[in-house]
Amino acid sequence: MSEGVRSDERGLGDVQAAGILDVASPAWEPVHLPFRPRLRTADEAFAHPFEAAFARLLTAHRVRWSYEPTSFPIRWDDAHRPVAFVTPDFYLPDHRLYVELTTVRQRLVTRKHRKIRLLRDLYPNIKIKILYRRDYQRLILTGEATRTGNDGEPGRLVLDREAIVARLGELALQIARDLGGPGADSPLLLACGPGGRRVLADLTPPLRAAGLVFDTDAIRVRHVEGTGAGPGGVVTIRRGPLHDPAGRRVLIIHGIVSSGLTAAHAVRWLWRQGARDVSTLACLDRRCARLVDVELHYAGFDVPADLLVGYGLDARRTFRDAPFVATFRPFDRPGAELTPELDPSSRPD
Repeated sequence: MSEGVRSDERGLGDVQAAGILDVASPAWEPVHLPFRPRLRTADEAFAHPFEAAFARLLTAHRVRWSYEPTSFPIRWDDAHRPVAFVTPDFYLPDHRLYVELTTVRQRLVTRKHRKIRLLRDLYPNIKIKILYRRDYQRLILTGEATRTGNDGEPGRLVLDREAIVARLGELALQIARDLGGPGADSPLLLACGPGGRRVLADLTPPLRAAGLVFDTDAIRVRHVEGTGAGPGGVVTIRRGPLHDPAGRRVLIIHGIVSSGLTAAHAVRWLWRQGARDVSTLACLDRRCARLVDVELHYAGFDVPADLLVGYGLDARRTFRDAPFVATFRPFDRPGAELTPELDPSSRPD
């Protein structure tokens, strides 16, 4: 984030009193500098290596971005000239979202918070998200292969099978009401990855019992290495569905949604295939890790930021078939539970 400050500055109250900025007007919109889409970039174009890695992650998930495209005035002098600016690190135009990376020492974070709060007060229609060091690490440490699980064991129980099956039964009734009915064509239920397949297997019986007629299929999202896009390479659909989604209502099913990057990519892919309607179900919703907005029409459980294993989740393959969801406890840290931001094998679901 770039910024500039002079001593003869005026704050939000002074600016509003002088009539410089009418933040109450619903028609008021800030003027953005021209959008600069980037698909590949040299690391030297960024002020910090963390920013370069974050850009590669966005590119890998085919999220359009622009680096520092807009500087927002936040203070003015007595002559109404801007003397202080805030320049967020990234702008994601498809999500209308600014992202500011914060990897500085804790003592400097408070000052940055103050500037971001002032930015939000002055520009209330601007959506901006701060990514802290822990959020950044959770997002970009995604390139290594999924581990077998020999380095740890299940820790604290988060959800047992009875709770999972009961909640999926409730969601099944809601799905049957939304997608069923007289004269309705059969929807396509599409499992995404091993977690989605596990959820679909337990969701199918209550859906059948509710009288919904549907087809099932699966897709697999793959992180392709060696493409020059940085950790994780490029995200692509490794296996498409055998059923053609064109012209159909599609419900895509995930085991877990975290950052929203993979889920958003799957939704965009289905629209490109000609699906008539696309809705999303996640058994586990790690909302605390969300980066981009993705609409979850059906969500099972809110889960914490801990690294989770079991119930089809990919984090540790050894425990994928476990009927429960638990945190992961590494052997080399007795009594501790590994969080996604410390685990280089967690993926930005």
